Amino acid sequence: MYTLTLLLTLSCISTPCPAEPGSSWTPYRPAENSTLQIVKDPDAFSTRNQKFTWELHWTPQEQLIPGTEIELRSANLRTFYEWQYSRIDMEGADITIRRPIQINSDYVFSVAPDWILARAKLQYGLDPDQVLRIRLIAIPPQFTEVDDVLSLWIGKKEKGKKVFKPIPRATATLHVGPGPAERLGIYAHPMPGLNRKVRTVIAAEDRFGNPGRFDPPIDLQLEWEGKIRTVTVEATRVIDLDEPKGIARLKAIVPVRSLGTKNNITNGLRQAESYLVTGNPVWARSPHGKTAAFGEFHWHTELSGDGGCPLTLGLRSARDHLNMNYCFPSDHTPSPEKWAYTVKIVNQFN
Repeated sequence: MYTLTLLLTLSCISTPCPAEPGSSWTPYRPAENSTLQIVKDPDAFSTRNQKFTWELHWTPQEQLIPGTEIELRSANLRTFYEWQYSRIDMEGADITIRRPIQINSDYVFSVAPDWILARAKLQYGLDPDQVLRIRLIAIPPQFTEVDDVLSLWIGKKEKGKKVFKPIPRATATLHVGPGPAERLGIYAHPMPGLNRKVRTVIAAEDRFGNPGRFDPPIDLQLEWEGKIRTVTVEATRVIDLDEPKGIARLKAIVPVRSLGTKNNITNGLRQAESYLVTGNPVWARSPHGKTAAFGEFHWHTELSGDGGCPLTLGLRSARDHLNMNYCFPSDHTPSPEKWAYTVKIVNQFN
């Protein structure tokens, strides 16, 4: 057991925050009214082996001559590495560079920071309002919300040298959500709070532990120090438990009949016609009067590039899903603008 010298209590923020006033940095988000549109979205979910197919249409705003080079780029280091693209086609264009299906860290850093998925040369050019059709086949990451924000870049000559520049408003998001619910997560604070209650999160999760949803919602019985009550869980549910007398664990009994055909409980012990899921131990008091707490202070966000999710999403997940007592990011030596943004967000979660 150890003593925490820094304790950040996550509280009530529920919406993304703007950057610090006067800061030149804001989170990168796809353009509104983008000229790069997803016309086929397969509703991809977290997986290690299932392929999904997307179809995108891009409409240029100017005439492009034959031979014009177009690049399709990934959002950042994390998405470039985690997403496995097995096929990239552009109708009416010859692919000259394509990211390998399987890549390692050496390859990733050799192409940093461009993250080029494919480069293609237009065979016949494109007129304004004419459509370039793009087809992608990929295996998304096993982590939800590590969305790849794709962008198109165009090659132009400047001072006798060809450079690639982003095409304004040519962005599209490939989203990855949770798979079917296959776990019931129970996350209780290891000790009661100042109100002498034990904050506990009960969560539907997919096979990788991502927060998911039971469809339909499930009814389960909760047993806490001999007392039983029934609750309904669809996604996540926060409850308060009474202070234990010594060391206690919450037990959840899930009747098999309450599970729909899309749901399962793989982390439970089968008992006749139900599953038993047991939560972590909770102390009424710890040895030597120390305070026990769960938390994390080494993780990266989109500010570092090797973290694919927003800071607000990470903190919200720590509070509302993993039920941590404290949490703080450790992004790589942020610029003054990024640090101001970080402080702004974290202060609103305190």
